[in-house]
Amino acid sequence: MDTRTYWALVLRNARAKTLTHILKKMLLGLVVAVIVAGAQYLLRLRNLSDTSKIVISIAAGYGGVGLFFFLKHVVTEPARLHAAIVESSDTQIREMRESSAVESSTLKKRIEQLTPPKRTHAEQHHYEAARAALEQLSELRADIPVALHHLRMHDTLTFGGPMSPPLPAGMSVYDLKGCLTLCVEKSLVTRKQGENRSGGAYPVYDEIYTIAPGLKAALDELLYAPMSP
Repeated sequence: MDTRTYWALVLRNARAKTLTHILKKMLLGLVVAVIVAGAQYLLRLRNLSDTSKIVISIAAGYGGVGLFFFLKHVVTEPARLHAAIVESSDTQIREMRESSAVESSTLKKRIEQLTPPKRTHAEQHHYEAARAALEQLSELRADIPVALHHLRMHDTLTFGGPMSPPLPAGMSVYDLKGCLTLCVEKSLVTRKQGENRSGGAYPVYDEIYTIAPGLKAALDELLYAPMSP
């Protein structure tokens, strides 16, 4: 609101309040004054020559009082108008914030409804079990994740044959088998017995290690989680 518009509004409000004041209070005084003057004429307390003086006195009195109230409203109206503008602005800001909060909450609910859950209840259970087991084993041996990565990459690792399984860099066959054995104890890895290779009285069996089928997705998420920057 520019200065000209602001003061035009102040003067318009001051004029409206002055007229309201005159109509509500001063008009009643004028009626009473006319009645009193009429009674004085009837009782012959005044002459007709006094009429013009009475009219001028009443008009001047009410004109002066009206001017006083107008100036009073001109002085007091800016403060009231400023308070009303501030209150209106605060109300608008509050309503905008409330509307924004409602829209944000509604949008969040719609997104949640449209976005499928990341995991089912069973998948969440497997994930939490795998994470707890992996954390415990990693405290025992720091190379557990390396062994699991290696097993996941090859799908199966067989121990006991004439040829050792492929090994990760820097890890011996005994270290790899030791890590996988610990993982079997925590149900992260399954171990199956292969066929008898001896053909004699004393059977010799291979040991075949694979990722536990029910935990494969959970381990994939844990082992291949993106590194935080």
